[in-house]
Amino acid sequence: MSLTNSDVTTTLLPFPPVLRAWVPTVALSDGVFELKIDSFTSSRGICPSQSEDCLIFFRVCLKHSQLTINPEPPCTYGTALTEVFGADSNSISESAPIRVPFPFKWPSTFSLIIEAWHAESPGRESTGKLLLRLATRQKLTVGEDWSKGEHINNQSELHYSYHVVCNEYYHGEACSAYCRPRNDPFGHFNCDKEGNRICLDGWSGDYCTQRHQITAILSVPLASSLVLVPWPNGCDLNYCTNHKPCQNGASCTNTGEGSYTCACRPGYTGKDCEIETNECDSNPCRNGGSCNVSQRDLENDYLCTCPQGFYGKTCEISAMRCADGPCFNGGAQCLDFGNSVMCRCKPGFTGSRCETNIDDCSSSPCQNGGTCFDRVNNYTCTCTLGFSGRDCTVRTSLCDQFPCENGGTCFTHFTGPVCQCPPNFMGARCEYFFKPTTKPPTNGDAPAAMIAAIALGIVTFFLLVCAAIFILRHLRWVCVFSPCLRGFPPTVQRHAVTGVRSTGDSKLPIGVSGCLLLRVGDLYGVYSASCPMTAGIGSSPPATLTRISGRGWIFLTEFNFYALLYCFPFSFS
Repeated sequence: MSLTNSDVTTTLLPFPPVLRAWVPTVALSDGVFELKIDSFTSSRGICPSQSEDCLIFFRVCLKHSQLTINPEPPCTYGTALTEVFGADSNSISESAPIRVPFPFKWPSTFSLIIEAWHAESPGRESTGKLLLRLATRQKLTVGEDWSKGEHINNQSELHYSYHVVCNEYYHGEACSAYCRPRNDPFGHFNCDKEGNRICLDGWSGDYCTQRHQITAILSVPLASSLVLVPWPNGCDLNYCTNHKPCQNGASCTNTGEGSYTCACRPGYTGKDCEIETNECDSNPCRNGGSCNVSQRDLENDYLCTCPQGFYGKTCEISAMRCADGPCFNGGAQCLDFGNSVMCRCKPGFTGSRCETNIDDCSSSPCQNGGTCFDRVNNYTCTCTLGFSGRDCTVRTSLCDQFPCENGGTCFTHFTGPVCQCPPNFMGARCEYFFKPTTKPPTNGDAPAAMIAAIALGIVTFFLLVCAAIFILRHLRWVCVFSPCLRGFPPTVQRHAVTGVRSTGDSKLPIGVSGCLLLRVGDLYGVYSASCPMTAGIGSSPPATLTRISGRGWIFLTEFNFYALLYCFPFSFS
């Protein structure tokens, strides 16, 4: 079962000048990865002109599992190409599976890269154009069943199947259990599907080299019973079985009465294989590979951890040639030595494939708390406040980088630069002008304001008085004295003007409407004075003069309106 867990990229790029259809040959491998192309179509066409001689081939690259897959070489787990065949659907679907042998324990997770190429010629070496590149991360267990995969985008559609099977004599979930059936002095057993040894009848032990203890059965003719007689002990022709002299699983061979030889397992030596050896002592790993004692079932086997670009039992197989572009990061020069390649790197990179960017920050070049950021053959420092320069060694003032405008003064604060602005300016850099508002009165101006308020009040008061006097002067007043209110004497009645009406003891003159002025000769009891009646304002219906005793007011009531008449106080005698 497969599980895709990464980005898939499809690229249409110009192809390098020559692609070599080279498949490494391995004498012995643990298993084989097989991939079959079921179908492939392209909306833009495989060939510039779709003709019968349109050719195509596919390339498969297996790499170690990567979260971010680099589709470029090397293919650390192996690579293989198909034959060049016609681009029609039948030829593609009937093409043979692509086989990638691997001489190691199957890792279960891996990176798979599939490329489709247009071939311009039917040869194994052909120039062409890259039609599709699929890079995906997969998880796959060993088994005969085929897992299905597909990739569909706007330009192309690819369907494929793949599986992993173990080679002969390799068993288990990772093709790591080695078991070869045998029936010779070194063992007598068969193997199950997990790689376990199953001893043949009559044999036992880890390697089925120990014969079972047997008893001779003699038959006596015409006897009614069988007699069991032990094997004679006087002649020891099976020294290996009886004494088991060989140690550490070595195979023992009888060479005569009382003699034997031991065939030691790898990693052991000595007459009885009692001395253990280390296979890594001979440095079997090539091309810089590191040797480790294997945990597989092979006796005291070793395992080489190969550097990038090499694989095989002893890292003897080079995965790349210079034509495959093994140098990363724009390697300046690639040198091909036949069984290996060497890359000369540009400044700033190192490694056998120029795959490592030299850490220029490893020497801590940034001073005074600066932060270093690695670049290609270079570095940059982000300095703390108060420092500058390539390595943050130059002490600077924050005010140099924060100028104040309009004559402002800069001060350094722990939070940063601060500007003190001149009058009528504001802002972080004193960049804004503002107009001040009217200044409110201060305590020193209070007496002047109070004097002005008092003067204004006095002027207002006199204006009101003058207005009242002006209004009163235009009013007509009637002053009525007490003799006129007590009644007219006979002499006054005789000389009174016509129109006076008598009301009891009072004589009220009747005249035209208006303000009446009564003149009396003697204000204190002289009744000889006459009270002539003078006409006032206008002519209206008669008015009635009402008498008021003592000091008081006289109201002249008219039929159409009321007029208020003011009289000065007077007294009656």
